[in-house]
Amino acid sequence: DTQPANVADLDFLRYADVLPEIATRARADGAGLLLIVGHVCASETRALAPLAARLDIPFIGGGHCHQEINEVVDGVRLVESGFFNRGYTRIELLFDTENGVIVELESEFVPNRTGREDPEIAELIVDWRARTDQAVWEVIGFADPSIDRKSLEMAALILDPWLEAWPSADVALASSRYVQQDLFPGDITPAVIIGLLSTTNQLVEVDITGRQLIETIESHRPLMAGIAEEQDGYRMADGRSFDLEATYRVLVPEALYAGGDYYEFYKFDPEPTYTGIDWRQPPIDWIRSVASTEREPINGFLSD
Repeated sequence: DTQPANVADLDFLRYADVLPEIATRARADGAGLLLIVGHVCASETRALAPLAARLDIPFIGGGHCHQEINEVVDGVRLVESGFFNRGYTRIELLFDTENGVIVELESEFVPNRTGREDPEIAELIVDWRARTDQAVWEVIGFADPSIDRKSLEMAALILDPWLEAWPSADVALASSRYVQQDLFPGDITPAVIIGLLSTTNQLVEVDITGRQLIETIESHRPLMAGIAEEQDGYRMADGRSFDLEATYRVLVPEALYAGGDYYEFYKFDPEPTYTGIDWRQPPIDWIRSVASTEREPINGFLSD
């Protein structure tokens, strides 16, 4: 994901609208065989297959949606290799350059097997780690067991400290899409938090109605703090009853305010308050303050 503001001046065109022109250009430049190596979901590659067939493009490689596919649509081979480097797809293609035809095209998903540490790669990691600010490797806490990226505990770990850092806000919301991984057992360092929240974001405060807040929660199911869902509706964390017509101050990452992950906060409040607070700093400060250890991991502080 990127900050929507970073690409505001770009025009994004439909693949089907530009592919014929690109294919024509490539062949004019001398290409005898065209393959598409993309980073799009299976639904998009399937939709593009009939056009690729008409353009004599026999292969589309996809990605992004963490799917594993290996299929043929309209004579076009579609491949995606899953996620997290758990495997790869090996393509064997035999092309008759004299006649411009494919003689053979086979594909096979190959699971990656855990191997021994590569000494050269390990040396590179040590070298690059030494070049970074050593403060990011300071141990500030300990976690055990894992904290799932979509869990209530993750919301407490990240969002509760936001509200402490900006006490004028009533509620904090974040998309789990922007939490890149679970918090795994072991030492917590600022580098670990950077791994969780890997994009650059500041916190933005928006004023929205209770109705807009609930519509957002129920359509997106974000991580949240300051508000809780109960059997009979919603209640504020401080015990106040929830009012659909009232105005609430809500903290969100800047990317969500700008429309990331299909949120629409920018429509609700065109003049938000930019807090200047990096979204990683409050969790880092809070984790450091509670001084969790292997004997008293951070998980226990989240349930208090």
